Amino acid sequence: MPDNDVLNGLQNGTTWQDVMKAVYNDMSGEFQNRIEGLFDTDADLSAFGKALMEYKPGANEFLYSLINHIGLVNVNYRNFESPLKMFKKGWMEFGDTIEDVYIEPIKGMLYEEEVPNDNPGDVWQTFKPDQDVVFYKINRECVYPLTINERVIRRAFMSYRELDKFMSGLMRQLQNGDELDDFSLTMKLLENYSNVNGQNLYYQIPVDEVTDETTAKTLVKAVRSVVKGLRFPTRAYNAKGVLNWARPEDMYLLVTPEINSILDVDVLAKAFNMDKTEFMGNVVEVPGFSGDNMANVQALLIDKEFIQDYDTYRDILSTGVNARHLTTNYYYHHQGIMACSPFYHAIAFTSDTFADPTTVTITGPNSVTKGSKEAVTYTAVVSAGENEKVQSQAVVWEIEGAPQYASINQNGNLVIGNKFAGETLKIKATSVLKDTVYAEKTITVA
Repeated sequence: MPDNDVLNGLQNGTTWQDVMKAVYNDMSGEFQNRIEGLFDTDADLSAFGKALMEYKPGANEFLYSLINHIGLVNVNYRNFESPLKMFKKGWMEFGDTIEDVYIEPIKGMLYEEEVPNDNPGDVWQTFKPDQDVVFYKINRECVYPLTINERVIRRAFMSYRELDKFMSGLMRQLQNGDELDDFSLTMKLLENYSNVNGQNLYYQIPVDEVTDETTAKTLVKAVRSVVKGLRFPTRAYNAKGVLNWARPEDMYLLVTPEINSILDVDVLAKAFNMDKTEFMGNVVEVPGFSGDNMANVQALLIDKEFIQDYDTYRDILSTGVNARHLTTNYYYHHQGIMACSPFYHAIAFTSDTFADPTTVTITGPNSVTKGSKEAVTYTAVVSAGENEKVQSQAVVWEIEGAPQYASINQNGNLVIGNKFAGETLKIKATSVLKDTVYAEKTITVA
């Protein structure tokens, strides 16, 4: 192709001839009989464009296919790219709900060589895993409108350079809006996690406000101390208090550019068990953290699975030509699911101050009917003195005595089977910060 070395918006190795031929080959037989598909030179493209614009039904169909092909398949050029796009999980093609399941590690039992006389059928006993489930539904439904004038389209088919300029600009407008929304919505997720029904779900670690190299060292020291312990199972760093762990290289540190510029990256990289070059991919710069509970946050340390971001629908649709104004409207639709998983580590380093927890309060029904198919949910709030903050609201739920046919998971969901023999049971919620701080609640079994 003469005088056309750079094609914006196409993946490496793809040429405009490839794209035009692919779209042309997908058109109907009637279209191909009316318009010859030669695309080797600019002159070929210009002749094709002239014939195309004279065949209105075919022009609408071809342009719609071309924009879809470029917009949804081949375009890789963006002015703005979300710094948080590494948390994208991909596509969920069917359904509107994600079921996020966490299964607690199986507890070991003492081996007994002899079969017990009082229970010879114990080999057939069932052992259901302790399972916690959170559901996420589609919560992002955006549409990006764009109007194109026919005169602009005619000019685009004068040469491949003009076509490339037209398509790149078109896609840039659509995708910049989409990427900006992706970024702002993900930042909003992080903000909302600090205030879920009035509770801050991050595990919070106090550090000095980072203003210089000295205070930056306190942040580095705090991050290092946490990262080294992440590979060991703990209930501390996730909101549900499930037993979880993480590889340091799977954790991402979110900081502002100002703070990042004075951090000792070499020291942090060693803590993450990575060399400096690799580690820089795990440091994500964000403009700042908004929200009342995030005002003093210096950095966030989150698991790569913490942000659940799935696309469920993307398409470009058209209304056809407006006869009065010779314009065509295109609408780029992007829908998906965006959520934070409470099962994974999410740690906020903040200059806030905290007090040791002193009380746990359980709320929920005083009586439960056994055999019900629906679980009964209990909630717990961990608190200190008046107006004092605690580092974590996570608790460990259990039923005292571990009776048969009754269970409670880390969502606080209580299930009592038909064969439960007692008339009451006692549930307990213990703070992950201090195992001597707990609450108990006696429940009547109907």
